[in-house]
Amino acid sequence: MKITAPLGRDFDFLKDISLYIQAEGLEEARYAFFENVPDGLTQLTLNSEGIDLAPYIKEDKFSLRAECMFDQTFNVGYFTRSK
Repeated sequence: MKITAPLGRDFDFLKDISLYIQAEGLEEARYAFFENVPDGLTQLTLNSEGIDLAPYIKEDKFSLRAECMFDQTFNVGYFTRSK
């Protein structure tokens, strides 16, 4: 993972990240992670869990999910939805 914009930003806000994959008939599996992200990094090389992704990507559909633990508070406001 790499921050390309805005310039000068880093992953200081991130403590941990895990990536998961899931497909129908297969259990969700964590396939990559980075724990205890040090300050100052603009690029992360995630650690692989070494699982075989082929069964997941051979399915008609699969989903990816990211789980993040932040070590900073964000003020993102709130979102509205119109119908």
